Amino acid sequence: MKKLNLFLSAVLIMSASAMFAQNCDDCDIDQLNSGPRGALINTSDVDQIGFNHTATVTQAGIGNYSVVLQHGATYYDHLNVATVDQTGFWNESDINQNGGHNMGDVTQSGVKNYAKQVVGSGWAEYNKATVDQSGDWNTSFQFQYYDNNEAIVTQMDHANYAYQYQSSGADGVNGSYAEIYQDGHHNEASQTQRGSLNDASSTQVGDNNTSVEKQTSLVGAIFDKNESIISQDGDNNLACVTQTANAYFSNNFSNILQTGNWNTAIVNQTSGFAAWNTSDINQLGNGNNAYVTQTGTWSPAF
Repeated sequence: MKKLNLFLSAVLIMSASAMFAQNCDDCDIDQLNSGPRGALINTSDVDQIGFNHTATVTQAGIGNYSVVLQHGATYYDHLNVATVDQTGFWNESDINQNGGHNMGDVTQSGVKNYAKQVVGSGWAEYNKATVDQSGDWNTSFQFQYYDNNEAIVTQMDHANYAYQYQSSGADGVNGSYAEIYQDGHHNEASQTQRGSLNDASSTQVGDNNTSVEKQTSLVGAIFDKNESIISQDGDNNLACVTQTANAYFSNNFSNILQTGNWNTAIVNQTSGFAAWNTSDINQLGNGNNAYVTQTGTWSPAF
């Protein structure tokens, strides 16, 4: 095992910054367009107003399409549940929920599946969105706003794309949790979190996968914290982490585990005030590269 043990001096920070600049462009993932997916001809459209609703959609066949809208007369309507299960080709699911304490779950198996969940209006909090996709060329978008939300994506097979965005923009802020699991080759995982106490986890099994995690923080944070964990098993994988926790009691933590050959890990951490950046990179295999850039008063890298 090649384990990095770096206690960065000013010279090493400058060196790492140069190396990061040479490789940072590789971390960008182009946001995928949903493109034409379903339907012809099966179509489901559910529109519910108020709170405490349940919508269940089951579609089996070719060209299915489902839209579920759950929204209340006020920003505080909540406790809605939407479940979509699609089997076949050209399936597409779109769930839009307002308020808090909502749950959306999408399960898709087949080719060219597309799932989009948008949760948030008013103080949207304590929402949970999950997507489970099997087949090639699956695409998942999950957008959540405000605090204490949870987003989980599981994708099996090849050329899949998952993007999640979480806000924690204010109100009763604690943080958000995002998780992506992909098993296959040429998959892309992207997670962006903003407010305080963010937690992101990404696991990829296969070759030529890319995982990008960007976390910010502050916005109502008492004790700022960004935590990112990436695990990749395979060859030619890329893991990128960008963390910023300015300021108050800033705290960034990044852990990357890569098993295989020709993998690359890039970490960029910035913090202020009572700054604390920690980067832990473990690489097992041959021809791997690791780049760490840290800015803060106390920044150990291992």
